[in-house]
Amino acid sequence: MGNTTSRSNSQTDPEKTSLLSKEENGITYRIPALIYINDTQTFLAFAEKRTSPSDTDATLLVMRRGTRQNGLIQWSDVQELDTACLPGHRTMNPCPVYDKKFKALFLFFICVEVSLAAFLTDLLTTWNKEKWETHQEATHQKLLCSVKRKTV
Repeated sequence: MGNTTSRSNSQTDPEKTSLLSKEENGITYRIPALIYINDTQTFLAFAEKRTSPSDTDATLLVMRRGTRQNGLIQWSDVQELDTACLPGHRTMNPCPVYDKKFKALFLFFICVEVSLAAFLTDLLTTWNKEKWETHQEATHQKLLCSVKRKTV
């Protein structure tokens, strides 16, 4: 009844895959972010790596890359993004953004100090590269740009 799209019986949902599971040593992965890059038919999954489920135990960000092979998605091993950090801070809340025009992937995240002050930070990669460029602390740059625009 009504306007609905039917599914062919030959189409099946892909098998569900747990990308980042709690490890026996207590390591957990929280706050996942997933992005699909259509140009290369690649999935990138990001998450916080934590020593426990607590927010205060976030250590760094991790990533897994998924590519289509023979109709299935093959996932890489977990890669720790050790350049996505500031000394004395917890790295949290990954947010990937892809710029299709420039084929650049930005990974925004926050770095939280023990005193709970947060800074917006980002990494940049040109999509075909495996290596992330050095991070930038972006909070003050963005805030200053906003203030200058409003005062002009």
